[in-house]
Amino acid sequence: RGEGRGVDVEGFNAAMAEQKRRARAAWAGSGEAATESLWFDVQEQIGASEFLGYSTEVAEGEITALVVDDDGNDLPRGSTGRLFFDDATGRGVVYQNDPEKTAAAHLRPGVFTLGDIGHVDDDGYVYITGRSADLIVSGGVNLYPAEIERVLLQVPGVADAAVVGAADEEMGERAVAFIVAAVEGLNAAFVIDEAKKSLAGPKVPRDVRFVGELPRNPMGKIDRKQLKGTQR
Repeated sequence: RGEGRGVDVEGFNAAMAEQKRRARAAWAGSGEAATESLWFDVQEQIGASEFLGYSTEVAEGEITALVVDDDGNDLPRGSTGRLFFDDATGRGVVYQNDPEKTAAAHLRPGVFTLGDIGHVDDDGYVYITGRSADLIVSGGVNLYPAEIERVLLQVPGVADAAVVGAADEEMGERAVAFIVAAVEGLNAAFVIDEAKKSLAGPKVPRDVRFVGELPRNPMGKIDRKQLKGTQR
């Protein structure tokens, strides 16, 4: 383990236990995979061996994290893409009573995804930064809402932010930013100019909308489906 790369074991175990409890409670009638409990709402930095060591269901060394592009090709360390796990036992993941969803979750036998976007650094640490279902493809460029949101939340006067995709005749999709202002007078032009300081051109949302609050589900996650519905 590198200097400063430690994990709060007690806190991590407590969080994992709560995630599993909630997932199992909802799993019975939802059709979701039991391993959905591996997803975290915020970006996490987890040592691969430490992560597997805390699980009572997976032995260390049985699963390897890998990142692939949209065509299923392996990406080099540090590249952001679709996060998959190679299960050496060949079991993979199974969705209850849904063979089609189970098949769609596998790149090949034993290599599965939980729908996460992320990357693996040079030290083997796994970063989960978003969900593939939230991915926005604009003019052939992949836009990750979580990346844009982190920048928007650093803009002075922004209390909360969420980014979703909207249909665009020219680009296919475009990023739409929903902003909760913490101060009066905050405007779209200022938000866009600030975002340009940290984001490449295609990632800067040109459509900025102000709302009183962001819709969230009972788990506290942003309700992106509801936000998309407001665009019609």
